[in-house]
Amino acid sequence: MCGNITAEGDQYECDNCKQSRIKSQAENVESAISADDETRQTTILISKLSPPCISTEISIGQSADTASVVSTITETTDYTRIEKDYFVTCAQHVNKKMKERDGDIWKELRRGVQKSIDEDLKLMMILRSQEVGLKIKTENDIENVTCWTDIGKAWRNDDSIDTAKKLYEVVHATFDDKSCYEIYMEANVMKKLKLKYKDEEYKKKGCIARMIITRKSELNKLINKRSDSTHQKKISSKRVDLLGDRNSKGTFTVKGPNNVPECYKRDGSICDGQKSVKIQEYDSLFYMEKIRKLENERNSVWNRIIIFNLVVS
Repeated sequence: MCGNITAEGDQYECDNCKQSRIKSQAENVESAISADDETRQTTILISKLSPPCISTEISIGQSADTASVVSTITETTDYTRIEKDYFVTCAQHVNKKMKERDGDIWKELRRGVQKSIDEDLKLMMILRSQEVGLKIKTENDIENVTCWTDIGKAWRNDDSIDTAKKLYEVVHATFDDKSCYEIYMEANVMKKLKLKYKDEEYKKKGCIARMIITRKSELNKLINKRSDSTHQKKISSKRVDLLGDRNSKGTFTVKGPNNVPECYKRDGSICDGQKSVKIQEYDSLFYMEKIRKLENERNSVWNRIIIFNLVVS
């Protein structure tokens, strides 16, 4: 009988069997490919907010030796994709258009983002407080900082330069020392909440990064506000003082209730350079002299008005 050796080389088969086997394999490959095309056509890319889902990717391959069909199934967790201005616009306003479009889903997701941002920022401040040795001074004891509210309490109870420089390290240097901290924190928050931006344009900062900067500023103000009931001093890292002079990087100012800025270096020493504030000019004599000049000008104007009225009458 006339036959053919199979691809495995271990048996014979007739021409009819060989043709049937090849035809059957071709039909199997064809049906698998058509099924794959149909699956791809029915795949829906979820662009709106929805809970994370599981997507299955099926790839069909053919071995050159055995002409057999190999199917590989890979499961990957899908991410919710949002616009870069989904929560807030570039002008730092709430994106009302997206809020109205997605309703409760937008509110719930924004609440989750805000909570994650708040936790990360406060944790960074607490760790830095413990690193620099910020303490809470009370009448009977000295306590360590163990939570975020302790930072404001430490500043409320003690306005010394030592506490001021440590507070500067906590609320300003913590973030100034880490360039683009908001970008890294944004990536961490988005990974935690399974979010991704639709637009990957690098020039445009994402809304979550802008929310991080805004919240950091709010936390700093809350810490400064704790001193309203005591010494009323505020710490700022602004590099331009009231006189318009530009301070060196790494300096901070302390303003009391009289709004007189005192500029200090990072180590707590007073700035004495040309670009720093000369706080010796802002004493009581300076303001008394300024008041005297203003009173003289007022009296002079008042006298001229009286003379003018006498002449007219």
